[in-house]
Amino acid sequence: MPSLFRQELMRHAQYLPLEQVLSFAGDMPKSVRQTKVLSTTINPATVIINAQKLSAKATMDTSTMVINQIVIKGKQVVGFPIRHNKRTSERLRNEVLILDFQELRLVNEMNIKGKKRSNIGETILLRSYELC
Repeated sequence: MPSLFRQELMRHAQYLPLEQVLSFAGDMPKSVRQTKVLSTTINPATVIINAQKLSAKATMDTSTMVINQIVIKGKQVVGFPIRHNKRTSERLRNEVLILDFQELRLVNEMNIKGKKRSNIGETILLRSYELC
């Protein structure tokens, strides 16, 4: 991200409330800890749909959806709400771009197996993170 663009976003960014739960689908990019930029959403339905799309594209033998849940624990976490005016029907309205944080910790990792009667047939890998 260009530094001028990041500086402008930081001018309009807000401190995220404590205990706010954010989510995103797929594996955590390795560059997140270095750049301290992460795009997340508040809407869990969007995360499940994105995880299903990502697991369908994956070429692994076992079908595993990866869902990451981030809980805000620090007072210095800065985010920028992304508002899509024309995309409310696509559930993209509740996205948050996290711009700055001190520490990202993996707290828990849990495998959840789908029930036979549910519409989710894959195994879900739920990763819980704390953001300080």
